[in-house]
Amino acid sequence: MSEIKNLSAQVNLTKLSRACVTKIPGRNGDKVVCVVIPVEENDIYLGKDGAAYLNLSIRESKEIMFDQTHYIKQSFSKDFREANPGKFTEENRNNFPILGNGKPLVFKNAPVEVNTTTPISEEDKDDLPF
Repeated sequence: MSEIKNLSAQVNLTKLSRACVTKIPGRNGDKVVCVVIPVEENDIYLGKDGAAYLNLSIRESKEIMFDQTHYIKQSFSKDFREANPGKFTEENRNNFPILGNGKPLVFKNAPVEVNTTTPISEEDKDDLPF
């Protein structure tokens, strides 16, 4: 099993079925740019308190391009697959869009080593500001 790494990823929500970016009037009348995603067509689970869940599958790429080591596709619930058998033929499954890509996170600051084994002498303790 390979080592687990933190990843950074981007997802293009407009690749979901019939999703779009549009302006919708807000409460004060100003137009607000929104992403509109049909819930039922995209097998989005609506939870308590207005939460909306989209299942994704993140897989390691066979070929690395532009440092992207993983790709993201939508995964669907068993109920959704059974209710839409025509959508899940072998040919259609291979053509589901890649929603995004991921790559390992690289931190610019290297960890700082702290020597915790050297005791502070009585002389050094007097110089401490606290």
